[in-house]
Amino acid sequence: MKFSWKWLNELIDLPNIPLKEITKQLILTGFEVEDQEKLNHTTLNVSITTNRSDTASIIGFARELSSIFNIKALKTSFIKNKYNPLNKNLKQKKISNLFPLVSTSLLDIEFEIINNIKIRPSPQWLQNHLKACNIMPQNSFHDISEYINIKWGQDIEIFDLNKITNTSIDIHSIQIKTINKNKIYKPIFQACYTSHGVSIEGLTYNNEIVSIFGINSNSSFHCDTNTSSIIILAHICKPDYIKTIINTLEQKTSKSQKHLKGISRQNFIEAYQEIINLISQLTYKTINLTYKYKWHKFLIKKNRIKVNKSIIDNILGPTTTNHQYLGINSIKEILTRLHFQPQYHADIFTVTIPEYRNKDLKRPIDIVEEIGRIYGFNNFIDQLPQGNKLQHSSKINQLIAKIRTILRNLGFYEIINYPLENVDKSRSSVILYNPILEDQAQLRNYLIYNILNTIQYNNKNNNSTLEYFEIGRVFHKKTLSNKKHIYIEDIHIGGAIGNNEYLQTTWLQKGQTLSWFQAKGIIQHLFQQLHAKIIWTPVGNLKHSLKPPMWLNLCHPYKSAILKNKNTQEIIGIFSELSFKYAKETNKNQATYFFEFNILNLMKTIQPKKHLSYIQYKYSHYPSVTRDISLILTKKMQAEEVQNFLFNNTNKLVESVKILKEYYIRNKIDQDKERSISFRITYRSKNRTLNNIDISKIDQDITNLLKKLKVINITNI
Repeated sequence: MKFSWKWLNELIDLPNIPLKEITKQLILTGFEVEDQEKLNHTTLNVSITTNRSDTASIIGFARELSSIFNIKALKTSFIKNKYNPLNKNLKQKKISNLFPLVSTSLLDIEFEIINNIKIRPSPQWLQNHLKACNIMPQNSFHDISEYINIKWGQDIEIFDLNKITNTSIDIHSIQIKTINKNKIYKPIFQACYTSHGVSIEGLTYNNEIVSIFGINSNSSFHCDTNTSSIIILAHICKPDYIKTIINTLEQKTSKSQKHLKGISRQNFIEAYQEIINLISQLTYKTINLTYKYKWHKFLIKKNRIKVNKSIIDNILGPTTTNHQYLGINSIKEILTRLHFQPQYHADIFTVTIPEYRNKDLKRPIDIVEEIGRIYGFNNFIDQLPQGNKLQHSSKINQLIAKIRTILRNLGFYEIINYPLENVDKSRSSVILYNPILEDQAQLRNYLIYNILNTIQYNNKNNNSTLEYFEIGRVFHKKTLSNKKHIYIEDIHIGGAIGNNEYLQTTWLQKGQTLSWFQAKGIIQHLFQQLHAKIIWTPVGNLKHSLKPPMWLNLCHPYKSAILKNKNTQEIIGIFSELSFKYAKETNKNQATYFFEFNILNLMKTIQPKKHLSYIQYKYSHYPSVTRDISLILTKKMQAEEVQNFLFNNTNKLVESVKILKEYYIRNKIDQDKERSISFRITYRSKNRTLNNIDISKIDQDITNLLKKLKVINITNI
């Protein structure tokens, strides 16, 4: 937002403070000064964060500067008494009894109807103020409303009554009501939007929409140079109401953004009184008749926060001047500058939060931050306290370090993404109540989406590297039986594999794409290094659950698995090939595999081996016999299930069953691809050498077992 240096000096006494010093202090206190412009006079371009909407006006910003530089008060002569009071001959009729006193959208509203008015052109000082804020003057009524809105941060508009009705004003035709229309048409919006049954309130005349509260107004009723009768409308909407309307209509306007961030109710009456006084001052003759309506919801009880002196000392630390903690008088002086009305008793400060700061000051830590901000964080010692005790890393940090080392040794690249992201309505995420930026309004609930975005970005830049992993925090919202919500923070590890030339046996041979089993083997290697007891189970059961996980839509219909704790059956995470839809979006032809695990749950599966317990291991002195077989399985059969079935149910002389490879064979009849898995079965006896009879019997047992499984075809390799 642009602030006129000359305008600020009219409100507070800043001539003895250099502009460079003001810019430096603003940056140190949390404001981003983008640049300075010098047109007719100097203009500061300051970026206002969402949580400090109270400073998005000349009055609010001047009030902040008075707190930073300890200027006693604003110049009241330029706030309340610059203009003469209303003409004593002005006649008023109150019409409050024509409207309901209950509103779902409003906190405050006032409007006034003035007939037969002739106003002078905008004075030069007013035009200069608007130009300094990058607003071009148009006509007197437009300029006055823009001036007041910039100065006070309010939403006040002036409408041409003659454009609303050609006949004399019928006060009973003006209504504040719910707009019971399925659709809201131009010129309220530049397109047609369906209200979806949400109650939208506004000001109407003969059912013609003048203004939709907090959203937009009818531009065809705006004033021009010929305007002689006006309606002045000022209102403040509830932020929750505006949020509901925005989500329903999927339409944001500058007006809705203003109400969503919060408009100060404390300055509402002063701003409205000044616009009336300014119009009266610029009018050529006496105003003949005016109708007035106002309604104000009861102000919320003032918020009081208690802060212990020891908390302030522990968080901020000693100052650089005398290496002592801030004194009680210094803290009270800072809190007074912030208009917090401090009281001190028994090592506890009690502060009363002004109405315009209720939105961002809710906890004791917020008050401590304000004290540090005004005193200057650079004026505190920033050295960490020294201790003699040797600190030890926690178990989870040790595990994370080990995982990071293993994956790096496997050729993975670590990436770091921001935990805040743009709101995605398709995912049930934790949405911030008061985000600093619109595109960072939601906390991520999974890592994999950001990882896939990284892959897509690198592909667009012709970077074929596709082995990434990320370790970070994710956030979930859980609804309890009493319909209350709790928020859960977890640590996850996620990653993706799938380079076109990942496998290369020789330098001369061209690299090959990873298969499912090769990709799975990489993850298995990670678990083996960690000594984690993991089992792989199909995804099918989760697809039919009441609340399936959001990542299911990323999974391949067949090549996916849920990883669980072998002992407790607790879900650890997911491993899957990327579905056809999302694989196409990554703009690559090769198969891409992704994984994501909960590190806290993974840590429960780790059972460190006590090496002394398996130094002595019995093994056979007799030779082994191996059989390689190839089985054509149905699509629903899993190779691991076949492997376990053979090992657990066959002859005791079978020492091991291992999966070798997966490949596809084209069927000559229907040209469909058949899935073939090759297994290596090892026979061995611990007390003798196997003969042909033993081997034949084992072969026959295996054949009978495979027939029970209804394997399509069995081939000896």
